[in-house]
Amino acid sequence: MDTHEDTGSRIQADQAEQWGLVNEVFPAAVLQQKAKSLAVTIVENSPVAVQLAKQLTNASAGREKALTIEGFASALAATTDDNREGIASFKERRPAKYSGN
Repeated sequence: MDTHEDTGSRIQADQAEQWGLVNEVFPAAVLQQKAKSLAVTIVENSPVAVQLAKQLTNASAGREKALTIEGFASALAATTDDNREGIASFKERRPAKYSGN
């Protein structure tokens, strides 16, 4: 076991990726472009689902708490117009038109 795992010491980006702490590592020259691309991908999703995901991320202090909140958020998201639109657009093979409701 590497001593960094227990000390809170800084680690290099490639080590964070190897440990599964980050999904991808990019050179500084393309980082802003990659971040904007990811932001566009997120914005294309249901606003309700994105907001719930952000709230879950902020609230996930412990495993049981996070699982409880995730279940609640999933149930809530399933009742939205955006959920119905997402399912309909998938079945009809067309782009979704989310309303934020």
